[in-house]
Amino acid sequence: MVGVKEPNTLQKSTGALGSEGPQVGNFFHTARTRVSTFVDAHRTGLSLSFFCAGLMGAVSFSALALQAPQLSEIDVQYSQTADALPAALLAELDGIDPVIEETNVAVLQTTDTPDIESLIEQQDLEPVLEVEPSEPILPPAPTRNTESVEVKSGDTLMNVLVDAGISRQDAYYAIEAMSEKLDPRKIRAGQKIDVTFQIAPEPGMPGEFAAELSEPFEPAFLSMAIKTDVDRTLEIARGADGEFAAEEVLTELSERFMRAKAKIDSSLFVAAQEVGIPSQIIVELIRMYSYDVDFQREIRQGDEFEVFYTELMDPNGETVKAGNIHFGNLILRGKDNPYYRFETPDDGQTDYYNPQGQSAKKFLMKTPVDGARLSSGFGFRKHPISGYRKKHKGTDFAAPRGTPVMAAGNGTVERASRFGGFGKYIRIRHANGYKTAYAHLNGYAKGIRAGARVKQGQIIGYVGSTGNSTGPHLHYEVHQNGVAVNPMKIRVPTGRKLKGEILQAFLTDRADLDLKMAAITPMTKINTAQLEQ
Repeated sequence: MVGVKEPNTLQKSTGALGSEGPQVGNFFHTARTRVSTFVDAHRTGLSLSFFCAGLMGAVSFSALALQAPQLSEIDVQYSQTADALPAALLAELDGIDPVIEETNVAVLQTTDTPDIESLIEQQDLEPVLEVEPSEPILPPAPTRNTESVEVKSGDTLMNVLVDAGISRQDAYYAIEAMSEKLDPRKIRAGQKIDVTFQIAPEPGMPGEFAAELSEPFEPAFLSMAIKTDVDRTLEIARGADGEFAAEEVLTELSERFMRAKAKIDSSLFVAAQEVGIPSQIIVELIRMYSYDVDFQREIRQGDEFEVFYTELMDPNGETVKAGNIHFGNLILRGKDNPYYRFETPDDGQTDYYNPQGQSAKKFLMKTPVDGARLSSGFGFRKHPISGYRKKHKGTDFAAPRGTPVMAAGNGTVERASRFGGFGKYIRIRHANGYKTAYAHLNGYAKGIRAGARVKQGQIIGYVGSTGNSTGPHLHYEVHQNGVAVNPMKIRVPTGRKLKGEILQAFLTDRADLDLKMAAITPMTKINTAQLEQ
C-alpha cells in the first residue's frame, strides 16, 4: 500500500510475541538505538571500540529485562523467539558494515579534526591519554676548557705556554701584553698559570670563533691568568679584534680580628705557634720589641704575651693572608709592655706607641736578626780559631744559614763586599755618627750595594759562615764616632712622642681598640687544643 512503511525484520519478530511483545520489543528498540548512536559516532572518527561498547551495553540491558516479574509468564514464548533474535539482529547489522567502511575512508580523507571531547562527554566516558616518553634534556656541550700549568725550575714562560698547546706566535703576543703589567722574569718556579682554550664554536663570537657548526673547528687559545698575590690576578685575554690585553683583577678580602695570649715555656716563637698565631704575625711581634728587648737574655720561662691582630679572608671564608698587629703586650717578670698600632695623620706613617703615645722605635735595633741565639757577647774572649784572648768588638747571633738579616736603622750602605776575615760584609752609615756592620754573610739581598739607601728593618743579607767562621752566625757591630760599642747596652735616641691633637686622636683610637679586644675571647693553648680534637 502506498504510504505504508513495511515493517522491518526486528518489528516483525517482536510482533510475533503477542502481548508480551512490547516488553521484548523494548529490548530490541534499545539495542537498535544504541547501535545507531555508535554508528553515528564512528562517522565522526571514533574507533570501532565505541560500537562494541554500545553493543555490550545492549546485552547488559537484556539481562536486566529478563529479570522482570513477567518473565515467568512469557518464558515459553521467549524461548520460541530466541532462535529468531540473532538472525534478525545479524541481518540488521549486515547493513551497517558498508556504512562503517565508508566512514573509515571519509575519516582518512578529511583534514578536519573531529571534536572528540564533545563525543566523549555525550557518552559519559573518560579519555585514555597516551604520553610518549620525552628524551632527556642534556646541558649544552662546553665551548671552553681551562687547564692549570705549573712553572718548574729552569722553565721559561714561553716554553711553559708552548708546552700547554699555545702556538709560539700567540704565546709571544700574550707575553708581550703581560709585560706591561708584570715582568715575566719575576715569575718563579711553583707558580701556576690558568690557560683557557675555546674547544667548540660559540655562536655570535667575532672572527674565527663565529664559524658555522658544519665547518671543522680548530681549538684556539683565549686567555691566561697568573695569581700575583692572594688578592690579585693578572689576566691576559684576546679581545674582539684578536689582540691580547692585560688586566689586573682584584679579589675583595674581608677582615676579622683575632686575639691570642700564652705563657712562654721555651721561646716566644714556639709559644706563639702553639696557639695558632701565623708566622708573619710572630715575626712582626718580635720586631715590635726588638728595640727594647734582648730575646736571648731578657725573656724567661713563665713570661707571657698577648697579641690582637687581623686576618684576611677570601669570599669563601678561607684565611689567605695575615693582616696587621693592632695591639701587643709582652709581660716580662710581671711587668706589662703594651704597644698600640697608630697612623699619624700629619705624615701618614704607621708605628707602634705605648699608652702614653711614645713610639716603640728606637734609633737602632738591638737584634737585627729574627729568632737567633746570642752565641757570643761583646768584650774580651778567647778567639775560637786563633786561640788568643782578644777583644770581641761585636755580638754574635747563631742562626740557620739563610736567615734574613735586617738593617738596624735608616742609613746608606758604605760597603757590601768581602772584607778579610769577616767574609761577606755590609757596613751602613747612620745619622749622629753611628755605623753598623754585619759579617760572615751567606749573601746579599737584591739591590744592596755601596751607595744604596736602606730603611730600618729592611732585609739586607742572609746569615752564613763566610770568612773566619766556625759555623753559621751573624757578627753584628755598632760604632759610635769610630769606636766600637756594646750593641746590647747602647743608649740611642728614641722615636716620636705624640703631642696635642694627634695625641688625643691616638687616645681615642686606643680606647676603641680596647673595647674591640674585650669583646673577643683570646685563643690560648688550652682552647686551641680543644678545637683541634
